[in-house]
Amino acid sequence: MVPAPNETYIFYVTSSGVSPEDVIERANASPSIERVRQIQSGESDNTFEIKIQGTKTTAQALIERGAYVRSGTITRGEGTLIAEVPANTEIRPFVEAVQAVYPSAALLAKRNREHPHHPEPDLNHELEEMLTARQLEILLSAYLAGYFDYPRASTGAELAETFDITSPTFHQHLQAAHQKVLTLLFSNRNEGD
Repeated sequence: MVPAPNETYIFYVTSSGVSPEDVIERANASPSIERVRQIQSGESDNTFEIKIQGTKTTAQALIERGAYVRSGTITRGEGTLIAEVPANTEIRPFVEAVQAVYPSAALLAKRNREHPHHPEPDLNHELEEMLTARQLEILLSAYLAGYFDYPRASTGAELAETFDITSPTFHQHLQAAHQKVLTLLFSNRNEGD
């Protein structure tokens, strides 16, 4: 899932056990889905890009309160989200936010995880500091939509359309993000390398 401007979220979803045509038909019938596009098709799995604007989803409700949504599944109409929240955080507001969208939702489990201590900022944190929000959105979407796969699952023009920008603007953001990522990766190398 990639948050975008104007209360827009772009979801990258893998389906199995249902035809791509059924997924697209159901998505197009939903008033909350602005756009759906099949990215990849496989023997048993298909990947889609789904753009939702202005409609509150459970994932959005969690993200707005500071949670990180790790994954989600829907099977036979029942969904499960796995999210992380900061340590020592009261969980009840997160549950209530989800129940405001889906009143019958319930918390299935709560677990504490130990995270290793990193004295130096990790790569993800540094990238978030270096990249603009738009560059991060575009880089993440390009990755999730298969732009970097061979053969490409999505073109720059398709991703530009997802973000309602021109193809040159998309490529400009992507190029700037690439430059910053490569600078971060290679800036600590010795001068002689």
